[in-house]
Amino acid sequence: MSTFAPPDFTSISTLSAETLKPSCGIEQVAWSLLQRLADLYSTPEGERWPDADWPTSEAFRDAWEFTTQLLLPLKELPHISLADDGEVNFAWSGGAIHIDLGFYGTGTYSYYGRDSDGSEYFGDEISVTSPLPEDLASLLSA
Repeated sequence: MSTFAPPDFTSISTLSAETLKPSCGIEQVAWSLLQRLADLYSTPEGERWPDADWPTSEAFRDAWEFTTQLLLPLKELPHISLADDGEVNFAWSGGAIHIDLGFYGTGTYSYYGRDSDGSEYFGDEISVTSPLPEDLASLLSA
């Protein structure tokens, strides 16, 4: 899959249909994940949670960077959400697996995973340009 540069997450006005238009080889699945990130980032100030730390533009950029190199096809898409501590979160929960990735805007991500046998996997400060570790990727591959 080809990658393309993230939009300028420092300015909501740059997030338009034109700046997010898929380009050369972006698969529809990855495109839907990138669109979800842009939609969350574009949440108007008045609709954001009071008393919560909204994720920084760097956290969104890190999640975007990771998404553009996420290996496809996947058994299921992650649920992308925001935590009140400033994290952009990707979660896969279904069947016998659970995987949770967190992006805080440090250029890295952390993860927790559990497979159907109950084996657990942990990782911190993994570069957003690095793919998922093989043991987690194998749980998600179609």
